[in-house]
Amino acid sequence: KSWCLPSYDLLNNINDSVNLAKVNAGITTAGGKKIGFGTSSSYEYVWSSSEYDYYYAWYFYANTSGSFYMNSYGKNGYTASVRPVLAF
Repeated sequence: KSWCLPSYDLLNNINDSVNLAKVNAGITTAGGKKIGFGTSSSYEYVWSSSEYDYYYAWYFYANTSGSFYMNSYGKNGYTASVRPVLAF
């Protein structure tokens, strides 16, 4: 298997509390840092590989209090995590 940057659709599949909990359980088992526990320890923005248009790209937002959503933001000058996934 090879690694890839997740697409909008793949990230959006974890865009509910049940799926996010399952993904985070797998990440914890593998020794990684759960999604939503970013550099501030209370939130994380994760880039997708999908563009919204020529200037914007989609990202997933999650925080430790259970808020999550998909949104788009300008690709220049914005900081977000890159979370590669195994292709399946």
